[in-house]
Amino acid sequence: MKVNFYLSEEKLKRFSDKKLTGTGLAAFLLLFFEKEVVERALHYFGIRMDTRCACDGKCAAIFPFKDEIGRIRDVIMMLIHPLKGTVLRHGNAEAEVQNTFYQNTRAKYYFDDYGDKVWSLIPELTKDCHFVILPTLFGMDKISLFKCVCIVSAPIDAIVMSIIFPQCAWVATGDEGEFGNVLERYDVVHALKYKTVVLYPEIGKEDEARDWELYLLHQGIDVETDTYAARTEVEEWFREGQSVATIALQMLYCFYSKEEVISALGLHEHSREPF
Repeated sequence: MKVNFYLSEEKLKRFSDKKLTGTGLAAFLLLFFEKEVVERALHYFGIRMDTRCACDGKCAAIFPFKDEIGRIRDVIMMLIHPLKGTVLRHGNAEAEVQNTFYQNTRAKYYFDDYGDKVWSLIPELTKDCHFVILPTLFGMDKISLFKCVCIVSAPIDAIVMSIIFPQCAWVATGDEGEFGNVLERYDVVHALKYKTVVLYPEIGKEDEARDWELYLLHQGIDVETDTYAARTEVEEWFREGQSVATIALQMLYCFYSKEEVISALGLHEHSREPF
């Protein structure tokens, strides 16, 4: 059987990239940003919609993970809660699914609280071949345009921060809450070699981030770990597990301007003009 390492764009065409406001991801982002801004950000990252999984009438989002030259290495489906912005986890009875392979069908939705509603679509998209997933960063295909690359763990955080501070490339490891082992991959390290890299760990994960910082420094990469939690005067926002994107959204919700958010989190310190 043929072995493939990259997925063709053709395979994703059955998932719509139109009317993305119908996803839980977009519904959550629309609580904070204008429609045009959200749609532009979702198209920028190549987000698509999967109608077979929904919450509160809002569908799941599809996140393509591409390497630095745009080849698709993985495709992750995530059902994002439209009000909370989090992935629906095991035991959450709000998730609804259809038992079908097809999109936009009239198949009945049924409640399904079993399992986290996040998984790779590679098995169903590559039944005609043996596919080997080569891990890469979400948003990796955008880094060639920037001098500074900011790394978070969750893809939704990368999208949020790219809206708030587009002067840097925002990428995600895909391992929510942790950086995972993708930063060990040779091709990822090579792509980051001539960049200024900033790690943004979730609060409570700073030690893990510093371990990765040390590793990347040994690989010859200009890297630092940002301790944004120490900068703000609003201490109650900084609880364990909070990410830089979560805190930024909390500030926007409290009517801070985007410029005030950027200043409070010290993002301007990493500002770089695009190439």
